Amino acid sequence: MGADKRRLELNGRSLLDIALDKVHSVCGEVVIAGRLPEDLRPSGVRCVDDCPALRGPAAGIAAGLEAVSGERALVLACDMPFVTEALLRHLLARAAEGWLVVAPRLAGRWEPLCAVYSAECGPLLQRECAGERAALKGFLEDHRDEVLALGEADLAQFGEPSRLFANLNTPRDLERAAGIV
Repeated sequence: MGADKRRLELNGRSLLDIALDKVHSVCGEVVIAGRLPEDLRPSGVRCVDDCPALRGPAAGIAAGLEAVSGERALVLACDMPFVTEALLRHLLARAAEGWLVVAPRLAGRWEPLCAVYSAECGPLLQRECAGERAALKGFLEDHRDEVLALGEADLAQFGEPSRLFANLNTPRDLERAAGIV
């Protein structure tokens, strides 16, 4: 994208603010993982750096899990502005059934950045995703019996699944998104 996605605006609101509003509506505790410049740090939200032993999204998820006080944490990337609050509530409700992770899985692909992780995933991620095994996909596959994969039929009640998880990765994606909102 060539710019910090958290700063990008969609119809006058930053992607970070859009994601924070959704998370605040369903969670009492909010933690932002990843190095965040001072001018982007919202008041009342704890910000933590990524876990230094890991790379990629696993580094942020592990750090966030270490920082939260509850038994589980909702993870939402800021570049998914079409995820609905109803979907987030559903993920949390299903996670309360005792799953290690509850994550959407569409056409054989995981959506690990819109998922709920049990707090026990923090140490597992640190142990299993270090070095070359940084991919969350491998972690989810390795724990398949403990992961609830929500498929298209389950997700469709919250909107068109391909739109729900549309990532804004290019300026063109951002233009299209502005036309949808």
